[in-house]
Amino acid sequence: MPVAVIALGGNSLIRDARVRQRLADQSQIIAEFSSQVVELLAEGWSVALVHGNGPQLGQALQRSELSRELVEDLPLDLALADTQASLGYQFQQSLGNAMRQRQLSGQAVTLVTQVEVDAEDPAFANPIKAVGYFMDESTATYHREEDGWQVTEDAGRGWRRLVPFPKPKAVVEMAVIRQLLAPGSCVICAGGGGIPVIAGESGYLSTTAVVDKDLTAILLAEQLKAELLLFCAAGEQLSLYPNTEKAQPLSRLSVRQAREYLAEGHFRSGSLRPKVESGLQFIEATGGRVVITNPANLLRGARSQAGTEIVAVESA
Repeated sequence: MPVAVIALGGNSLIRDARVRQRLADQSQIIAEFSSQVVELLAEGWSVALVHGNGPQLGQALQRSELSRELVEDLPLDLALADTQASLGYQFQQSLGNAMRQRQLSGQAVTLVTQVEVDAEDPAFANPIKAVGYFMDESTATYHREEDGWQVTEDAGRGWRRLVPFPKPKAVVEMAVIRQLLAPGSCVICAGGGGIPVIAGESGYLSTTAVVDKDLTAILLAEQLKAELLLFCAAGEQLSLYPNTEKAQPLSRLSVRQAREYLAEGHFRSGSLRPKVESGLQFIEATGGRVVITNPANLLRGARSQAGTEIVAVESA
């Protein structure tokens, strides 16, 4: 039973960042994405799907802000849980419907997932991750003075909250995920990178932080011994010198080639460099392969027909 771990960014669920997102648009995007995942399931794969939730988390926190005169503020960990469950439900329903239409016997299931982080992680002393909605200065000042938030002005677009961004140590529900990954099934898990928790004497304790979904996807892929780790990014494939006359699209790279390009300073756009670096970590730990492509080419990327594929050796 080959296992694929797919990491999908929360921004991929936004039709147009310049206009207010409608839930109907999000549902349609999820349906389009799910149709490709179901084809993977039909080919015999089992899939662990890790989705981002940045924009959706911002919306949940803004709803809480707008209603704070009436109800208690929503803590960050509960907002993470809410978006894991709501997005997971949409994926679960969409995937399930598509699987029934294809007369597949597997199932899709959502698991609200905790991720253990280290209480001594230096990230807790240096909050750098902007979360939530854009605030005006007076609202930001209120939260800084009344709630102890760290806030920052964001390139003229408004003020945002900063929280720690620790590295994930372990997926708390890993054993359950393994059990749920039956042949031809999809487990939607670790949404938003998982809900960060700290191990204490009496169990796990909540903490105010967020975790990178790609790093959590790697943990999953390594521990599940996945054959494929697929990152959904903005572009169809990696390129050297993008957006220039010297642009060189890259279809296939060995680990050695990828390391050489990283050393030369390539792949610095957005989150591409971390995806390549973490993908190399996965390959060296498991011997699997990594594909980086956009959501529209997910299926073709898994089939080595699109995107950029990174493999252990050049002759593979």
